[in-house]
Amino acid sequence: MTLGKYELIMKDDENIYAYKRLYKDEEMIVYCNFSNQEVSYDASILKNEKILIQNYEKHQKGTLKPYESIVFYQKSRA
Repeated sequence: MTLGKYELIMKDDENIYAYKRLYKDEEMIVYCNFSNQEVSYDASILKNEKILIQNYEKHQKGTLKPYESIVFYQKSRA
């Protein structure tokens, strides 16, 4: 999580802190919802992803529950 290029995504969203960490041919995508409301995120960057860690038992792709955080891993498309 500390190696590679850091890229902030969803920069203008007031509720979601989201970023990608790119290293060699791998990437991690992190989404954190800091609000007490359900919010949507653009899941189009996720391709053949695996969930590494999450704080809810089930995750609906494209939606974050209140205070939900999730980390995805995938091979880089680049």
